[in-house]
Amino acid sequence: MIGIRDDDTLPAYTHDPFYQRILRTIAYSLQHPKATDPNGTRNPYFSLGRFIDSYIHSRGNNIAKSQFNAFCIVETEEKTIPDHYGHSSAASRVRRKPTEAEKKMDRLYRRALVFPTLNGSNPHEESLEERPVEQCAENIALPYILKAAIQFLANNEQGNRVISVYSLSMSTAKEPIAFCLNCRRHATDLVRKTLGLRIVDRAHVIYQSDATYALWASDQQGDFSSNSNA
Repeated sequence: MIGIRDDDTLPAYTHDPFYQRILRTIAYSLQHPKATDPNGTRNPYFSLGRFIDSYIHSRGNNIAKSQFNAFCIVETEEKTIPDHYGHSSAASRVRRKPTEAEKKMDRLYRRALVFPTLNGSNPHEESLEERPVEQCAENIALPYILKAAIQFLANNEQGNRVISVYSLSMSTAKEPIAFCLNCRRHATDLVRKTLGLRIVDRAHVIYQSDATYALWASDQQGDFSSNSNA
């Protein structure tokens, strides 16, 4: 598959391990912009599971050789916004440890996505976990979709539209993983600043401001007990 296979025709610099990891993720996202299951149904659990299977296949079908602890898919219901996939930073247990240069490239890339105004500098906020703030799989997948979602809202002059951004992360064993404390803080900050934006952690809760919730609930019914209103 395009998103997984190495290609000897690629420019020399793309054979650097960092570029291979990033290009595979982006290529897979481009190849599967709005994936469906065999029944033609939008099913993020199936889609993310297939992404994990493709990656494990590239490791000789040996889960123990996986470089990553977590994988992610982020999507919306808007037909014009494609899905995006991501993975966490390389795990410390892998046999071939990333070089310092590779780890630096990974940190800079993730920071540029999550904190675009910092130009790769350290985030001002301290990590709430033992790992860096840019570690998670969401940091690869979420920024691409959030940018499109925020632009979607900005194009609405009436200010009465709502868009839900759905995020699902799973382990190599395909067990759902909830947002870490850093991702929860980031999601809360984003929805507070952006009217109409809902971020749905499929493994945990919904992040939205009270004003956004009022817009969304005006034409919805159901149990909203899992909401995490900002």
